[in-house]
Amino acid sequence: MDLSGLSDDQLLQLIQSAMAETKRRGEAIIYAANQSVNDAAQELRTKAAKAAAVEQTTVATGSLNNLAEEKAALVYALIESDFFASYRHDQFAINIWEKRGEIRVYIQQSFIDDPWKFTYFHTGNTWSSPRTMDSSDGSTATALIPFCQAICDRHLPGFKCYSNDYKKATPDPQSLAFYRQAINKAKVSI
Repeated sequence: MDLSGLSDDQLLQLIQSAMAETKRRGEAIIYAANQSVNDAAQELRTKAAKAAAVEQTTVATGSLNNLAEEKAALVYALIESDFFASYRHDQFAINIWEKRGEIRVYIQQSFIDDPWKFTYFHTGNTWSSPRTMDSSDGSTATALIPFCQAICDRHLPGFKCYSNDYKKATPDPQSLAFYRQAINKAKVSI
């Protein structure tokens, strides 16, 4: 760009305009960077609070010292419930999934091509409200909502157990009572 034909005033105005544009863009970049830092800090605070809540539950119940007994209690409470009767003989897994702050609980059949699956949306997302349930068989499975909420209250994302875990250890009595209470909050057939 040839600037030789501009007067001193025009050149000064061009420089001032360029500086103003640079300042405006810089403020937007600074705002976006600050927002990203704030979002990451909030996510860390949320994870720390969740870990503290799980630790507090662990201390309060005194029963999570043996994870095998905890998993056995969780699975046993589910398979003994009436509304899970048609699924109890299948092999299945229960896991807490998390990605970018979205948390779900999956209860799904294992080792087959077209499995049944229940998905609990703990935090919700664009398509599903928080604390709602979806299932592969068209059922809303509302009886599983308090149970899945209890799982999220007691465990961190990444927790996983399997249907045969109740055979690996004796269910912890306090944990079993906790999960039975959660299951019995809602009685709906699925």
